Amino acid sequence: MKLFNVARTLLIWLSISYVFSAVVFVVLRQRGHDVRRRVVAGWFVAGAGGVLLSLWLRPGGVMAWTGLLVLLTPWMVHAFVGDCRGGHRVIAAIDAAGISAIAWSLWVTRALAWH
Repeated sequence: MKLFNVARTLLIWLSISYVFSAVVFVVLRQRGHDVRRRVVAGWFVAGAGGVLLSLWLRPGGVMAWTGLLVLLTPWMVHAFVGDCRGGHRVIAAIDAAGISAIAWSLWVTRALAWH
């Protein structure tokens, strides 16, 4: 059960980082950078939804697990691809670590539910 709680806590912190990213995008947008509203909204919704679903996540809970998979993974992969294309290697490495953390956390929470 300890490993489940560690994975859930990691998902909560990853989701909070999505909300933080949305705030950064809002600041960049206000300073004249070309950041689309849908990107800001997507990061915020994914982050807020991820926090709520992570808190709702229980061993054997399929709905919250699926919601986290659908909310967190596409946005992080989108960021990874965009950062790779933009030549931002350090940020792309951080995105890769985020994708790995999401995958590990979802695997742990699901694998522990099967036993």
